[in-house]
Amino acid sequence: METLLKARKDGKIRYIGFSAHDETAALAAQERFDFDSVLFPLGFPTWIKGEFGPEIHKRATDAGRGILALKAMAHQNWPASIKPEDRRWNKAWYEPFDDIDKVALGLRFTLHLPVTAMLTPGHWELFRMAMDLAQAGALTPLNDSERALAEAIARESDPIFHKHA
Repeated sequence: METLLKARKDGKIRYIGFSAHDETAALAAQERFDFDSVLFPLGFPTWIKGEFGPEIHKRATDAGRGILALKAMAHQNWPASIKPEDRRWNKAWYEPFDDIDKVALGLRFTLHLPVTAMLTPGHWELFRMAMDLAQAGALTPLNDSERALAEAIARESDPIFHKHA
């Protein structure tokens, strides 16, 4: 932190943020320093079924931090029946949404939590889907029936993250 604070004082950087994939670590980081932003997984299966993310999001929002969302297109852990070499998306350690309607549902849910920005998985095709939806103006808030659909999908999923007990 001393190096980062010196770099900010010297005008070399403007903002200091952190990334975490663990709620305990994210909460601890936010308690120890007044970060400008947090990069954290905020997809609807983990948020709804895994109860993972709401506390981090609230803490960051209350503090006025930028919120950069990862995993908005994450569906679930890869099923054990699918061998790694048979996975369609070999750059993703989880099974992403790849149906355009479910991709839209995931992006729309996360964007309207709200967040400052979202990052897509590392496959060009998935990135392109997200960009096409954004350019078409399709990233609108979910209505009640779409929220119910997201909840149903989440309940049937195996989320990649869960709240620690």
